[in-house]
Amino acid sequence: MQFLGKGIEALPNMYLATPSEIAQHLKMSRAGHGDTILHESHTWKGNAVAKNTTDAIPEDWTFTGERALQLLKENSP
Repeated sequence: MQFLGKGIEALPNMYLATPSEIAQHLKMSRAGHGDTILHESHTWKGNAVAKNTTDAIPEDWTFTGERALQLLKENSP
């Protein structure tokens, strides 16, 4: 969830992802060098190894009924 920039009456941005999806995303962050922070949207600047690239949470992780059903189907015994 992301509360930054949201009013007290607004819902935060919410996402659904499996641990393996998150791990893969983190490994590919910083232009493939990996990161330990899941940034909602972050552009690397300065002398960063990933200078001028942007990491963002994939749009298909957005919390929707369809996404919830997809994950349930894919991860249910």
